[in-house]
Amino acid sequence: MINWNDIQYFKREDFACKCNRHDENNPALPLYAELNYFYICRYFLDPLRKDCRAPIIVTSGGRCIYHNADSGGKKASRHLILKDTGIIKSSPCAVDMYCTKLGANEFDYFVKDNTNIDFCGYHIYKNDNGYFIHIDFRGHKSRW
Repeated sequence: MINWNDIQYFKREDFACKCNRHDENNPALPLYAELNYFYICRYFLDPLRKDCRAPIIVTSGGRCIYHNADSGGKKASRHLILKDTGIIKSSPCAVDMYCTKLGANEFDYFVKDNTNIDFCGYHIYKNDNGYFIHIDFRGHKSRW
């Protein structure tokens, strides 16, 4: 059962699609996607945040196809929330995040310490605002 009150440092809205193209018939975070992100929070992000003792800001969780295209995301992005006539085609499992109080190497250490690193895709990016980390749970190791 999903109970976001059990999550200390994150909330459901952190993982919803950030574009304004959603309504009750096309939710920004459908239940199947919410379930994925709840478990990512419970077993990865909340422990990571607790261990590094610094805020972690989620910049992207699930994305609809329009938001993904606007963001420059790949067509097969792990962020995608896809549905085709009610049949789930993909479940999002990616998070982009950064930590304001830790440098890239320190944050990298905490992420690796809190993750079965052989189970996920992982990359540190540098942009104008500093460093952020993309991590996704794909079932096999991938680095780029």
